[in-house]
Amino acid sequence: MGDQQVVPIWTLSSGGSDDEVLQRLYDGEQELSRDRLERLRAALGALSDDPPVVLERYAVSPQDVPGTGRLVAAGSPLAKSLAEIVGSTRQAAPAEVTAGTTQVLYKMVVPDKLAGQLAAGAARQMTAKGGGVYSGIRGSKSIVGNARFVPVAAGTGGGAAAGGAAVAAGAGVGAAVLAAAPVVLLLAATAGSIYAEQERRAALGRVEDILNQLKTVELDEERDELSGAVPAITKATALLADEGRLGHSLGLDAAVNRIDTAVSRAERRVNDWERTLAGFAGTATPDALMEAFPGLRAPGGEFEAKLRMAVFAITMKRRVAILQAAEHTQNDSNLSLSRFNRELAKDTADLAALEERIVTMLGSLSALSIEMPKKRVDRPYRPSEVRELLRWTPYLREFADRELPAAGHRGDLELFFVAQDDGSIRVLEPVSA
Repeated sequence: MGDQQVVPIWTLSSGGSDDEVLQRLYDGEQELSRDRLERLRAALGALSDDPPVVLERYAVSPQDVPGTGRLVAAGSPLAKSLAEIVGSTRQAAPAEVTAGTTQVLYKMVVPDKLAGQLAAGAARQMTAKGGGVYSGIRGSKSIVGNARFVPVAAGTGGGAAAGGAAVAAGAGVGAAVLAAAPVVLLLAATAGSIYAEQERRAALGRVEDILNQLKTVELDEERDELSGAVPAITKATALLADEGRLGHSLGLDAAVNRIDTAVSRAERRVNDWERTLAGFAGTATPDALMEAFPGLRAPGGEFEAKLRMAVFAITMKRRVAILQAAEHTQNDSNLSLSRFNRELAKDTADLAALEERIVTMLGSLSALSIEMPKKRVDRPYRPSEVRELLRWTPYLREFADRELPAAGHRGDLELFFVAQDDGSIRVLEPVSA
């Protein structure tokens, strides 16, 4: 095998019993190639209603690991549960790890069938070109390109990872950890909240940029009301990550009510815009457009501000929906990632529909045919007026492209966390691969 890195992998049950499926697919293999591992994942996804999640462990250089993410305490249910699966940090470290030179990075791949709404609304799309772990765990030493994947037996943790032969002995049915649904759910919810928070901050930044120009008391108050919900959501997220539960005493219910009100307001505005565009029947004059959509063609216009407020409200709702889905799932005795996604889908279905309506509305706006105002009897149009008229169509197209909500993504969900020496873990943002 030369200089190939041994990459230990665990197959973690997401809520179902897949012993027979795992037995057939592993078929006694002691090592897996990258291609074989991908085909294994695809087969598990096709043959099982609750396909197992695959957890991989890598030794990586510190410069290949993003410095972002959320630190979860060693005493948290999430860190404890992960330690039970993979062993303690340095004990579980691959042989290549030496103190101060490399870190231990874990990659959990959640199949598309289970990732569902979380991948669609709370994970960023993996880019073709990128750095660190988000380009497929390919750092300065091309880790993935020089790796062989070796299944680890359930219960042996990371202690078996020191040598390939010892790890390979765990291949087969023993590689399934049937009690892993809670830890998979907690990691998915924690990672999903990281990306949702990043999107919220980006949306708030866009709103503040335009409100600083517009100077409108009404929209300032709407923005402040939504921002006032952030502390309760932040505390609830911390409680979920560190203690595995949510606390209503934190004021989360009041925060949710504020956000729901903002989403309802956004939906009402979208209704008004849709009716206006329907009345144009595909053709409008500049004057009619300016009257229907105040501030169009002007920097920091009212229509643009209200549109961004609608997107901001949606990102806030998606932020809290992850927490609500985690809570609903944990209150159910049949804890599974698939149920978590069903709960999340219920909370986000209306959001996805509202986002799609905004996309359609902007498409209709950009497709309008701009016509001359009523012909003037007293004088012809000046060349400058004609040029101004011709600028409307490219402007509307550019405006629609700029203001489109971020597209949702589907696919396998890749979750990353870095093991720390003190037993804590640093959860990174999720990637929809």
